[in-house]
Amino acid sequence: MNLGFKKADVFFEEISDIRAKFHFYPLERGYGRTLGNDLRRVLLSSIPGTAVIGILIDGLNHEFQNIPGTVENGTDVVLNVKKMIFSVPKEEMIELNFKVKKAGTYYAKDIRLPEGVKCLTPDVEFMKLTGEKEVNVSLYVKKARGYVDADEHKEFEEEGYENVIRIDADFKPVKNVAVNVVKMRVGQNTNYEKLILDVETDGVVSPKEAVTLSKFIIVNQLEYFEDMKEFVEEFELLEEEKQKEEEIFDTLIETLDLTPRPYNCLKKAGYHTIGQVLALTREQLKSLDQLGAKSITEIEEKLSKIGYKLKDE
Repeated sequence: MNLGFKKADVFFEEISDIRAKFHFYPLERGYGRTLGNDLRRVLLSSIPGTAVIGILIDGLNHEFQNIPGTVENGTDVVLNVKKMIFSVPKEEMIELNFKVKKAGTYYAKDIRLPEGVKCLTPDVEFMKLTGEKEVNVSLYVKKARGYVDADEHKEFEEEGYENVIRIDADFKPVKNVAVNVVKMRVGQNTNYEKLILDVETDGVVSPKEAVTLSKFIIVNQLEYFEDMKEFVEEFELLEEEKQKEEEIFDTLIETLDLTPRPYNCLKKAGYHTIGQVLALTREQLKSLDQLGAKSITEIEEKLSKIGYKLKDE
């Protein structure tokens, strides 16, 4: 079904690995803001990303305790960990390890990563070691979406995670979306718009991946409106029937394959198309010169074969 909308083109303008602009045009008047706001909402809320959801430190029983072998307490390290971003290959929780005794300042890049995991914030400070004691830390990273409070991490309710410090997790990888709508001309028509989306991410997903995924999320949500499917199909059928009806009304009466008498009577009276005949009642046909009851019945039968009948009295 074609409702007369022009097909919109998309132009991709890469600014950096984590920032890009997307130009959508031409759009009907008002659709720039409509589509822009919808995409922005989905981009900022529903794209999956990664976050550290918990930390386990040997000798640490609660977040406010000083960590043996370091100059920090648990709260300091949790705040540092929240700044770290890791890219993980799967949705299941993954454990990262840090085991060091030598004094010095250590960063996110010093954490040992399993295969397939990447650190996107290598220069974020992790902790300062005094060298007095070996420090053994496990970080737990997961891929999800949205914002999840610390007490909602159900993974740590299993046996073996009793001393894990749970961390509020902000999984959202899209950090900023700017929506700009400008007017544009198509031919002589100035009622069109261009939508410009300026998207910045944390690197877990690229801007192009984020925008593409947001489009699929919106389309997928709309597909849940199954009850509307019948209405759309009915609307399409009505449109098809209307078009078919218009074509039949303009068809010459020759296609009815009438015998000579009713055919000649109709032509002589000035009725050349099926639509003109359908506008007549049976009584009006009776008034035509030399058109008897047998001929009228033949006309009705021919019309019935194509699904139509004479006009009601």
